[in-house]
Amino acid sequence: MRNITGQIVEGEDFFPRGADVRRYLKALETENLKLVFPRRGGKSSFVLHLAGELRQQGWRVATANVEDCASELDFVQRLLQILAGIGIESSLLDRLRRSLNSQVTSVKMGSFLEVKTQSGDSSPNTTLKEELRQLFERMDAGRQQILIALDEFPEVLHQIAVSPPDGPQRLSVFLHWLRQLRQTHRRQIRWIFYGSVGLDSFLERYQLGAQVNDLRLMDLEPLTVKEAHDFLNRLGAGAGLTLTPQVRQTILNRLGWPLPYFLQLMFDALTTLEVRDLQPAHVEKAFRQLLSPSRLSHYDTWHQRLERQFGVEDLRAARHILLVLCRDAAGRSKQQLFDHLMGLQPTADPLAVQTQLGQLLVTLEREGYLLQEDSRVFFRSFLLREYWKSKFAL
Repeated sequence: MRNITGQIVEGEDFFPRGADVRRYLKALETENLKLVFPRRGGKSSFVLHLAGELRQQGWRVATANVEDCASELDFVQRLLQILAGIGIESSLLDRLRRSLNSQVTSVKMGSFLEVKTQSGDSSPNTTLKEELRQLFERMDAGRQQILIALDEFPEVLHQIAVSPPDGPQRLSVFLHWLRQLRQTHRRQIRWIFYGSVGLDSFLERYQLGAQVNDLRLMDLEPLTVKEAHDFLNRLGAGAGLTLTPQVRQTILNRLGWPLPYFLQLMFDALTTLEVRDLQPAHVEKAFRQLLSPSRLSHYDTWHQRLERQFGVEDLRAARHILLVLCRDAAGRSKQQLFDHLMGLQPTADPLAVQTQLGQLLVTLEREGYLLQEDSRVFFRSFLLREYWKSKFAL
């Protein structure tokens, strides 16, 4: 297994997740899914592997990263593109693509569903919404099952939400339409939505969580200690480097959370030491190297993505919580965090601050920043904690 960091991996470079694959195959028999797992957790690689499994079972699988879709219409065009790419043969599909391409510059985004499609034998009064309904109705009546897997879907929603002057309203219309499409055509069609920002976390900002409550929440099981050892062994074998059980355990102890991405970063740092007989002391040296200025960009996305997840007030509070926690490996109690937030705004309503703290801790834990155990809250990743401390703490 080659050590490939920050990119989608496949084939022999993909670490087997057999139990997760079986869970997803079972869930897709009846439900549409939203995959929620912390960033850099291997979601995209996993879905690519899952797609391969489904194709072997006869499914048609359409996958796309929709991060660069700046509007609803961009999204629809990308959707039609990937459907054509999996061999959906339909004169209606072809007509829709031609019609949209010819009208793209004149469409008012807020009313994208009412765009008139006046190409071919389509009625001049037929709308995009109706044509898409007909297309999905035909797909759903077919013999083959279809999966549509959309990576970085929350980024599309963000682009719509911040579009002036009526972004939030457009976002609600878009989500409602997509929900209706999923629920109406579900005999043969399944969806998976995922991204580096959690879908639920993003929609909570706009109080639109109900628009995706038909999606079954799915995650990826964290690597067990045994799996983490196996993961490191495979990386070592791929590089011709032996990692003794003691060295592997030292790596796990130093990282805290055996996220594959962090294991890969540690292995990369170890290989740059150019030492064949690795010892536990080399792990500490590699760990410090991971926090050198030249490598901090590996973790900057964890800080940057907070702005996608929170509004102004919650963003400020979340940053304060993380700043407090990065200073103490043992973490803090909820009461201590509450006292800290109250100290920042002495005149605030204590109940409102308590509610805000509870919601923020849920989101930060769901997104992989924090963990709560035995009434203590602390960073889930020791590496991420040290990054936060070195970059933001005084």
